[in-house]
Parts: sequence; structure tokens; C-alpha cells
Amino acid sequence: RLFCTYREPGIERDRLASHADRNEGQMPQHIIVIYKNQFFVLDVVVDSARLSNDNIYTQLKRIVSMAEDGATYAEKVGILTAANRTTWAKSRQLLLEDETNRACLEKIEDCIFVLCLDDAIPIAFNHQRSFDETQSNLRDDTSMALQMLHGFGADVNSANRWYDKTMQFVISADGACGLNYEHSPSEGIAVVQLIEHLLKYMEEIRQRKLPRLMTMREVPFPQQLNFKVTDTIRQEMEGATEHMHKMIDSVDLYVLRFNEFGKEFPKSQNMSPDCFIQLAIQLAYYKIYNHLVSTYESASIRRFRLGRVDNIRACSIEAQEWCKAMVGQTPADDEKKIELFRAAIKQQADILRRTILGHGMDNHLLGLKQIAVHNNLPVPTLFTDEAYQRVHHFTLSTSQVPTVGDSFMCYGPVVPD
Repeated sequence: RLFCTYREPGIERDRLASHADRNEGQMPQHIIVIYKNQFFVLDVVVDSARLSNDNIYTQLKRIVSMAEDGATYAEKVGILTAANRTTWAKSRQLLLEDETNRACLEKIEDCIFVLCLDDAIPIAFNHQRSFDETQSNLRDDTSMALQMLHGFGADVNSANRWYDKTMQFVISADGACGLNYEHSPSEGIAVVQLIEHLLKYMEEIRQRKLPRLMTMREVPFPQQLNFKVTDTIRQEMEGATEHMHKMIDSVDLYVLRFNEFGKEFPKSQNMSPDCFIQLAIQLAYYKIYNHLVSTYESASIRRFRLGRVDNIRACSIEAQEWCKAMVGQTPADDEKKIELFRAAIKQQADILRRTILGHGMDNHLLGLKQIAVHNNLPVPTLFTDEAYQRVHHFTLSTSQVPTVGDSFMCYGPVVPD
């Protein structure tokens, strides 16, 4: 599903479209490469043979050369996908009125994945300038994460995307690499497993046993997709650009590398590292705002058929009592603080365990609400109650995705505050 799924915008509701798999017919055999806001079709399978790494590299060089020639006149069509979903759905309908645009959209929507070749990002975009001369010319984690998340605006790399596609691999001219992925078809852990598989594959320089084309004479040139852009569509692009820039301005993102200790310390204290971090987040928030808020943490329920995620709630009475003791609002010596901390850890571990075993409250309540909606029944007043709204307003939205390599994931806020 990571490679055969597309999120198609709708006026009222988006549609998750899955393309053919081996049992249903012809699978997609091309990827879309975006460079300098221009779109190219790159066939990675030709005559039932997968292109070699050298073949693909040559094709990418061809694309770069073709795009450089047209960079001055390239329309930023990709920015349309960054608009509000209803707005983008209407813009897409305008594009579909033209036969050429329909063909371009079909190629993009049917591709295996999108490869975004980005312009380099100056180190001036770093969150913190390094005082270490050996690091002074390197980009920091925050800058690279923001490039993957939004691309720094339409004048930089934000239009060099197609946000409806599940997998967009981003390769920057300065060597930074990562991906932007649309969350609907898959959870983060599956994506990380894919990325780490790719990294391992690259390290081993291992090729699959498939026939390959050995000469470029047999490989067709990449095909450029030339959208027909009217003045009306240009106005839509301007609106999408404004919307994108507002979203970028509304997000603060900072990447922290914590080097004091790792997961082995909480394990040595018979504590779950995940629970340990969740309690640390609760304390940090309490120190700033003097209260706790509803907290979301993704809980995998993939052990169940069609299972996706439920919610591990970290805001508990035990967590609050410990936070009060830590900031001196309730008298407690070090021994008492440790006692309260362990009680909070135990409660968090119990919530985690119950949730991943299918006993969480969030999916259960959501299911009851959807039953009413699907059967055209009045939605029970529970779901419109102020308390229910507050408990589902996740000011803290968190996710723990274990990785083997030096990689990490990030996302924007789910509520305005």
C-alpha cells in the first residue's frame, strides 16, 4: 500500500485510491521525478526488466539537464496540493477539464512514488549556528527536518512536491535526504522499516535477481509532463502558496539530540523507556504552563485484523501528583518524589498495555459515534459535551517510532495551540 496508494482530494471527503497489485493486473512501472518544480516520468521497468542503478542514474542526469533548460518558465503546479483539501479538490477539477492535464494527473496518481530533487538549503536556515569550525558548514537536524516537512516555502522547495502521493523521497543538492509521506495509508513504523531496509540495501550494494537492461539504447528518454496552466489556475496557485506560507509560519519545529543517557538507563531501573519519556514530557509541560493537558501517543494495534492505532493517554492523576511534587507545589523529599514517579510510571505502563491489547477508550468511543452516523441516528450528547471535546483536544500529540539507524520522524501540530 505504500507504493500503490494515492490520496485523491474531494469536495466533502478525500478518497484513498489503491492501484493495481500483482493479483489485479499491471502494476505501476514508473516513478515521478520533480526537479525545479517540473515533473518527469521515469520508467524503472522497461520490457519486464528493472533498470540498473547506472541506468537510473543516467536517466536522472537527463532529467536534470532537461529541467535546467526550462527552470525559468516552470509553473509551480505542485503547490496546488498544499492547499486546503476542498480548495485543492476544486483546483483539480479545473485541471481535469483539459485533456493534457488529465493525462499528467493520471501519470502522477498512478506512479510508484515521487522523487523530489531539491535545491540546496543554505546553512543560514539552521536553527543554531555552530561554533565548531568542523561543523560550521553543515546543516543541522532542524533545518533538514523542516525541508522534509514543508520545503521552506514556494520560492524554495515547497512547490517541488506532490503532497497527495503516499511516498515522496526528498534528495537535496547538498546531500540531505529523507521523505515526506501522507499518513492515511500507513503508520510510521512501517515507513521506518522500509527506510531502514533501503539503507541496508544500499550499504550491501545488493541487487535483486531480475533481468536488467544493460545499454541505454534500449531505455526511452524520460517524459516531461507539461501542464496547461490558465490564468484561473494561476490564481489557484497563488492562493495555495499563501495558504502554505501561513501553515509554515504557524509551525515551530526544533530537533533535540539528547546525549546524557539513552534507553538503557530507564531499562536498568525496570522502567519502560517509552513511559519514562512520556512522564518527562508531562513534567516539562507542567513546568511551563502549571497544568497538564490531554496527550496523544500512537499505540499500534496491528496485531488485530485491519488494526491501525489507538491512543495511549499520558495525562493521569498519578502523573499530575508527581509533577506537583517535582515543582514544589506539594511537600516531598527525594524519596517521596521517586515513589510518586514510580507510581506514575506504573500507571502509564498499565495504560500502554491495556491500549495495545485493544482495551483503549478512544477507538471504542469513536466506533460508537460512527455507528450512529452510519445508521443516520442522532449523535449522542456525550460526543458534543464540553468535557468530551476537551479530553479529545490533544495539545500534546506524540509518537515513539523506534529506529536502528540515525533517523527520526516529525510532524506538525494537530490543534492550533
